[in-house]
Amino acid sequence: MKDYIIELNNLTFSYSDGTKALNNLNLKIERGKKISFLGINGAGKSTLFLHLNGILKPTKGEIVFNNMPLKYSQKELKKIRQKIGIVFQDPDIQLFSANVYQEVSFGAMNLNLEKAEVIRRVDKALQDTNVFEYKHKPTHFLSYGQKKRVSIADILVMEPEVIILDEPTSSLDPKHSAMIEELLNDINKTGTTLLLSTHDIDFAYSWSDYIFILRNGELVGEGTPAEVFENSEWIEAGAIEKPLVFEVYKALEAKGLVHSHAIPRNKDQLLKLIDK
Repeated sequence: MKDYIIELNNLTFSYSDGTKALNNLNLKIERGKKISFLGINGAGKSTLFLHLNGILKPTKGEIVFNNMPLKYSQKELKKIRQKIGIVFQDPDIQLFSANVYQEVSFGAMNLNLEKAEVIRRVDKALQDTNVFEYKHKPTHFLSYGQKKRVSIADILVMEPEVIILDEPTSSLDPKHSAMIEELLNDINKTGTTLLLSTHDIDFAYSWSDYIFILRNGELVGEGTPAEVFENSEWIEAGAIEKPLVFEVYKALEAKGLVHSHAIPRNKDQLLKLIDK
C-alpha cells in the first residue's frame, strides 16, 4: 500500500482579480519520492507550491499532510513550514542575511534549539550543499550557482520532510545543473520527499520517480516518466515536448535497431543500448 505524505482534495484558488489559478485539483504525493510538475507558464505550478505550506489559502478544497488537514492558525502554519520548505526560483528573493553562516543559521535559531544543535544543523547543511568554505562570505558576493545551493541549505537546516523547489536548475550552466541534480539525489536518499517544477523536460524525465502535468490549474496527466511521455494526449494537453533521449530511443526502436524492456532515461543508458 502506498504511503501518501500530501493529498489535495478539490483544491481551488482564485486571485483577487478573479483569475482562477487552480481548479478542483486532486492528486496524491507519495512519501520519499522525487516528483516533477510540468506545464507551461500559467499552468498553476507556482500557485500550487505556495499552497503546500500555507503561503496561500485555497478558495475551496483542502490539503492533507501526514493524514491531517492543513490548518491556518499562526501556530499551525509555523509547524507546517518546518515540515515543508520552499526553495524559490530566484535565490536573491530568499537570501537576506549579511553572510552565508548567518543566512543558514536564521531558520534553525527560530526553532528555539540549543546552541549546539543549531551549530550542528548549520554545519551539516553547509557541508551537504558544498558551501561550507563560503560560510563567512557575504551572500551578495556569491555566484548564482552558489546562491542556489545556499538557498537549499536555508531549508535543509530545518530538517523538513518535504522540500519544494521552483525551477532549481533555471539559469544554471550544465556543470552547476549537474551539481544541483547530485545534491537533490543525495537529499532524497535521506528519505526527504522532493517536489519541483521545471521547464527542463530532459531533466524531469531522467530525474523523476513520478510526474504530474498541469494546464490551466488542472491535472491533465500523471505517472512514471515512461507512462507520461508514452501518452501523446497528455503531452498535447500540457503543451510540453517529449525528452530528446525518449524520442531518439523511440525512433531507433521503430527501425528495429534497439529494444529494451526498460526505456532509457538518460544519454548513457541510451548509448549502452546502441553499443550492444
